[in-house]
Amino acid sequence: MKEIAHLYSGGTDSTYAAILMLKIYDKVRLLTYDRLGFKNVHLSKRYVAKLQKIFGYDRVTHTIMNIDSEYKILSRVDNYTEFFKYGFFNLMTCGLCKLAMHWRTIIYCLDNGIKYVSDGSGKEMYVDPSQHSAVIPEMRKLYKRFGIQYLSPSFDTSPEEREGVLFKMGISERQVIKWTDATWELQPICSQEYLHLLHVQYKCKKRIFQLRDLQPDYLKYEKRMLDFHKHKREKLVWLIERYIAANKIVTS
Repeated sequence: MKEIAHLYSGGTDSTYAAILMLKIYDKVRLLTYDRLGFKNVHLSKRYVAKLQKIFGYDRVTHTIMNIDSEYKILSRVDNYTEFFKYGFFNLMTCGLCKLAMHWRTIIYCLDNGIKYVSDGSGKEMYVDPSQHSAVIPEMRKLYKRFGIQYLSPSFDTSPEEREGVLFKMGISERQVIKWTDATWELQPICSQEYLHLLHVQYKCKKRIFQLRDLQPDYLKYEKRMLDFHKHKREKLVWLIERYIAANKIVTS
């Protein structure tokens, strides 16, 4: 049986990506993560029941896991050099939170012999470091290092197309969801994510949808963000390798 683990928030993006994976893989394991600062994680179950009804309960499973410990470890500032070099970025919730999810997903895959991972990342969410077009290829390399293939199958698909498919399949009751208040009703919410977006807008003196006008403030932020994310990825590799050594796991 060909299985894939899928990072699943329960929203339209991750649900659409799960549907794409269900057309290719025999079984999709939906993994939803919870930590301090998340609200309404139980809402992730809403679309799960519909996916199971359409594709089969034996093909779609759903697990909610806590990542408080992983997030705290990745968020920790290890030395003064790190503190002074990265400054505010040491508090960058969004990038570190998703890295904690990736960490837990890789461990899950190693423990369960799963060689494939996917998520619902979209190019329109570039302000979230984990969904940046320069970060995703680096994450693919990181997963490959541990014998796992990482996919973002709907990255270039528009939100309108994703939501249109869900609506036609009867999974979603609304045609337009993303960027509206309906989002709050369908998936877990992270208040820190919105604070992060507000901070970026403030620093760059632009609204979110105008940030990629190649204006200097955003490019300066982007460069430092990518450097900080690389620094934390290197720490993550070390942490996973330590887990593999301690548990005598063979990767290929």
